[in-house]
Amino acid sequence: MISKRHSGQKQNLLKVLCLFSSASALIACNSGSNNSDRSAENIPDDGSSSQSVKLVPGQSAVHLENYLKGGLKHSTRGGQYALDDTAEGDTANAAPETALSGASNSDRFSGTNTQVLGVDEADLVKYDGDYLFIASNEYAYYLAADATIGNTSIADDSGSTDIGFADEPFFAPSPSAQAKIRILQTVQGDTPSATEVQSLTLDEKQGTIAGLYLQKNTAGSTQLAVLSNNQSFAWESWLRYDYWGSSYTYLTLYDVSTPANSKVSWSIDIEGSLIDSRRINDKLYLVTRYVPEVPGVNWYAHSKEDEEKNQQAIEALTLDDLLPKMTDASGTNVPLVSSDNCYVPESAQEDYYSPALVTITTINLNNPSDITSVCVGGYSSGIFSSTESLYLFNDQWNQGTIIHKFSFTDQGTAYKGTGTVKGSLGWRAPSFRLTEKDGALVAVSTVFPDGLIGIATEPALLEDTMIMADDMPAAEQFSPTHQLSVLKENDNNELVTVATLPNSNQPAAIGKPNEDIYAVRFIGDRGYIVTYQKTDPLYVIDLSTVTIPVIAGELHIEGYSDYLHPIGEQYLIGIGKSAIVEGDIAWYQGVQVGMFDVNDISAPSLIKQISIGSRGTETEVSYNHKAFSFLELDADSFRMTLPMHVHNGTQRSPSDWTNWQYTGLHLFDIELNGTASLEEAGSIIASSVSKEMPYNQYVNTQRGIMHDDAVHYVYGEKVISANWNDLKATTTVAQ
Repeated sequence: MISKRHSGQKQNLLKVLCLFSSASALIACNSGSNNSDRSAENIPDDGSSSQSVKLVPGQSAVHLENYLKGGLKHSTRGGQYALDDTAEGDTANAAPETALSGASNSDRFSGTNTQVLGVDEADLVKYDGDYLFIASNEYAYYLAADATIGNTSIADDSGSTDIGFADEPFFAPSPSAQAKIRILQTVQGDTPSATEVQSLTLDEKQGTIAGLYLQKNTAGSTQLAVLSNNQSFAWESWLRYDYWGSSYTYLTLYDVSTPANSKVSWSIDIEGSLIDSRRINDKLYLVTRYVPEVPGVNWYAHSKEDEEKNQQAIEALTLDDLLPKMTDASGTNVPLVSSDNCYVPESAQEDYYSPALVTITTINLNNPSDITSVCVGGYSSGIFSSTESLYLFNDQWNQGTIIHKFSFTDQGTAYKGTGTVKGSLGWRAPSFRLTEKDGALVAVSTVFPDGLIGIATEPALLEDTMIMADDMPAAEQFSPTHQLSVLKENDNNELVTVATLPNSNQPAAIGKPNEDIYAVRFIGDRGYIVTYQKTDPLYVIDLSTVTIPVIAGELHIEGYSDYLHPIGEQYLIGIGKSAIVEGDIAWYQGVQVGMFDVNDISAPSLIKQISIGSRGTETEVSYNHKAFSFLELDADSFRMTLPMHVHNGTQRSPSDWTNWQYTGLHLFDIELNGTASLEEAGSIIASSVSKEMPYNQYVNTQRGIMHDDAVHYVYGEKVISANWNDLKATTTVAQ
């Protein structure tokens, strides 16, 4: 879709205020634990409160029915939950396959960049070393003019090649089509290419594709798991319960052992909207949110008469009406959960009532009919998964964040306990603020001052940073405070806080006054936190003894990083923006890529910093970690790719936006042998400014796939293949 990037802080500020008005409503509806008022002490908050937030089994069908009906009655009373439809933010939950590499090193090709080693994540592009599997939810663009440029060749849908184009192809959008999966066979070597061999179209009812998984089952067949959803998970409608009725999550397994003859092998429909998913070995975990559809209920009753009608309609419901169902592969509609495997908050306080159920469904991909589910009454704004446990978190901003822990067992997931941390995990990539180490949960949270659930709350939502004067009175400052908490489960189903940072023994704050957190990353015994206002302090946290966290070192540089990628525990890649400080504003400029030496935990140092483009330049990696691709060639040599929209031009002041020049995949070489180095290796251009295309063409998907010296750049409906060592001479395009 052709669009012009709009500048100006006012528009983004309105967007942020809309998001925060939604956040405020979320807090009002679910006030959570009283722990949020406690201060960080050397003897930490023990997680207890007058109203327990831990979960208990549904106990009986009657107990569960009463809880769910209470949630419905509470949520349809007085219209207090009607939120503004204009809020624009969403939760692109987001999240690298390994901290060292996103690929299987033995095969030397890159895979999905995930947060935790061994925990696979759904993505719109998957690669098995031979075939690319690409989910398409967008318009198809077709060439509208012919010409020639260099020796570029294009394979269109008909299979014809050598369709040239002048300067840059002009693409005309096709009519909207059903979601589909394109399967392309790749060729490596001196002249890489990708050729489409199959296209799988989803049933119209399945909506849009949320993500793909690839897995080789015990029978030796290769399976493609396709997750689709007819309802999007978005913050602006999180409490609009009427939006969530009639929502379904669809899982379809395709046998793609012979990709050109791929066929459906199994499918299931689950009532509820997909929040997130993970795959660990042969187990797929789906987290869905279900709100019952209640005939005759006015969700936003404004009169006593409407409220009375609601009460009558709700009382007439049975438990079966209130629980989600699934339609299995045989077409049989069966309950997904029951009172035996549902958990509700122990507290009877109205603040914990919710008409929603969050369900964790475990599917054995070797035997898909082996399905188990547990459900939780209440909210969940996201998940974090280690290889051992899955955590549901409910971020209530300054009211605290509630976290439920479930462990993985052969029988599915088992509830282990609930705890709270002060403040919020943030709007963007909140799961990156969590890790599990030595059986403990480590969380980094932020508390914003009352009255400002942070104009600076989420840096990705604002174009620039407002700087508070150093001599500004404390009462006039809006400084956030940041805390690292360590929680362990006890024998009473509680996650108890056993350590915090800062504390009386380690009083140094995380971040300088008025700085917000821009990035968090954990690996092994290390944690990395980036805060920013006008410089970028990179904090290195020593977690070797997880119950005694320590700020071991820090480094200050210009600009900031909003995505961090560790290379073992010796080096760190930071991706973000450069900035120019002028007056009371730090004006963001081009994309900044840095490499850090963190061998000495007490003295991190900058090896090299590369700036690309000027104000307006951005990379999808700042918003979606799956857009980052990383490949280990050997113990000392690595490659990485970043998709970028590059802007350049003359600026009279650092606040001036520059014009879009091109969109492409930037390539980088990393060497650790001898003197560690980071070098640009070139770029593959997908589109550039022209008379026919004066503005950037935004597409839903950009990924870089590396396989030995071959690079396959997925750019919307195009796949551009090139040789890493000779980018211009060997480029071919499949469309």
